[in-house]
Amino acid sequence: GWVRAIPGSYENRWTAPLGEAGAWLELAWEQPQTIRRVQITFDSGFQRELTLSSSAAANVDIIRAPQPETVKNYSILHQPGDGREWVELVSIDRNHQRLRRHEFPVVTAKRIRIQVKETNGDNLARVFEVRCYA
Repeated sequence: GWVRAIPGSYENRWTAPLGEAGAWLELAWEQPQTIRRVQITFDSGFQRELTLSSSAAANVDIIRAPQPETVKNYSILHQPGDGREWVELVSIDRNHQRLRRHEFPVVTAKRIRIQVKETNGDNLARVFEVRCYA
């Protein structure tokens, strides 16, 4: 896979504006792949400092709720190796976690798509990493 660790740069993530239909990220292979697990790392606002303090001044920038950048509602779909229509593997609502791992019955896929429907408040869909495992 691709790893683009660039300290101080925000170019190592996928970002797209959320339109009425949401936004999607697609992984495609020349040959169909056997996949049974997908791991996704979302943006979760790590640019904001988290301070554990009872002081109001120290907590002024802390969001004590799901982080606005984090993807809230999304689906994972696959397109079978024979090129048929997209098939939904996973549908998630009310996510607030940075790292999500999804296991499902083994599929043979030519493409995998992450369909972002909504974030926890931001107008951009942001994904740092997608991993697919057999």
